[in-house]
Amino acid sequence: MKILHTADWHIDANLIEAGRCLQFLWRQAAEISPDLTIIAGDMFNSADVRLDSEAARLAMTAVRKLSEYSGQGVIILIGTPSHDGLAAKIFSGLDKVWVCDKPNSIIFHNTGAEYKNFVVSVLPQPTKQYLESVIEGDIEDLNREMGVKLTAICTGFGAAHSQYPDGPHICVGHFTVKGAMISPTQQMIGYDIELGTFQLNSAHPTLWCLGHIHHAQEVAPGMLYSGSLYRVDFGERESTPGFWVHNIVSAEDPNTVGNAGGKKWLHDVQSVFTETPASSMNKVKFDIVGDPDPFCEDAHTYIEDGDITDKMQVEIKCYMDEAGQVPLDAIRESLLERGAKEVDITLQRIPRPNVRSAKILAVEALRDKLIARAEITDDEVAPGILEKADYIETMKAEAVLNIIKKQFEGKGHAKNA
Repeated sequence: MKILHTADWHIDANLIEAGRCLQFLWRQAAEISPDLTIIAGDMFNSADVRLDSEAARLAMTAVRKLSEYSGQGVIILIGTPSHDGLAAKIFSGLDKVWVCDKPNSIIFHNTGAEYKNFVVSVLPQPTKQYLESVIEGDIEDLNREMGVKLTAICTGFGAAHSQYPDGPHICVGHFTVKGAMISPTQQMIGYDIELGTFQLNSAHPTLWCLGHIHHAQEVAPGMLYSGSLYRVDFGERESTPGFWVHNIVSAEDPNTVGNAGGKKWLHDVQSVFTETPASSMNKVKFDIVGDPDPFCEDAHTYIEDGDITDKMQVEIKCYMDEAGQVPLDAIRESLLERGAKEVDITLQRIPRPNVRSAKILAVEALRDKLIARAEITDDEVAPGILEKADYIETMKAEAVLNIIKKQFEGKGHAKNA
């Protein structure tokens, strides 16, 4: 049995990228002929997508193509409410398409020679808003009951599959699994409700097809995120966009044949990841503050050939008063000539006083700071000012005020002040 597993299309974030990668996806489906295609949430990037929009038309074409090439059809899981909303329900009228917005188990009957049935269980993203509506109590009660409820849902999935043990149990979810990575080096922490692998394993799954995290990965054995089809923004530049094809082979457990307790089945999963033709991205920063030749028009001086990608985001740090001299057009042209397709250049302008103030910040005593400031501005500090600075740092406020008051009251001091 072949499962094509994809998620996080975010079509209306970038129609050109989405269109190219979706076309690649359905052409691969035509060659692979999967038994089932799973779209694990976030088809759109906005809950307010218009049904007559180009994004909706592209999504409709993609789903129709995938349902045509998939033997049992397509399962669509509603993803993050702020992205999908209920827009994906427009696909529920298509033949062989299931749109799921609530926890549920779907039984597929008489589907193959290896087994008679298989079960697909779906778990949309659990939100605190929903759980607060069904759970009473304070925040501690909510967090405790949340874990209980989600574990109970997964256990219920396992019970549904136990009635059809000869086929695999494919679970679909759109949420964060504890330990998931959002890039090759950064772990997802503290943003969403997180489910633990022990909760997910209570469903007795053959496979968890997951969406929501845009970095493709196997977060635990048999629990895989497909990642996004293309890089939605520069934060995903290190991730590889694509989709999974899971090949499930089911067979009777030879150790249980003839047992009075009944047969048991083994379901082996082999997963292969396919990269889409998404645009590559890179973000480059360089600093020309203090550079003896800061306005070189040749971008080779700043950016190596190996750092050039389809889409480039370049940040240049320079003095504020020299920003107008930075050869932005020449740098952009150089990058485009060397293979970049899109170049976005921003300037980080540094005021010179801020640079000079480093000397002031380096000293600790107020007296020394005043002296350092005077040296920068070519001023002189009156001895009385330095004396008052010593008062401020070494005496209580009331005592300082009394001294200054006496100085002003005295005729001799008033003139000096």
